[in-house]
Amino acid sequence: MQIIWDFTGRMRFPARIRTRMFLFLNISAFLMMGLLAWLLIETVTDLNLHWLICFLGYPGYFIGYIGGLFFVMKKDAPL
Repeated sequence: MQIIWDFTGRMRFPARIRTRMFLFLNISAFLMMGLLAWLLIETVTDLNLHWLICFLGYPGYFIGYIGGLFFVMKKDAPL
């Protein structure tokens, strides 16, 4: 998360836009990690679309969004 935070800091946007951009990129990163995990597991087993939604949704929401909110609150950035 720190890498994404530093990346958004180098763009020189206002603090609120930086926070929103960080949350968007953080959620997107964890969605892609869930997709990669689903693709790796799906090659061995026969998973359907419902599993894809679970593999994308749980990391994206819990780690990406909620974890990102805690990270931003720790940095004292405006939400």
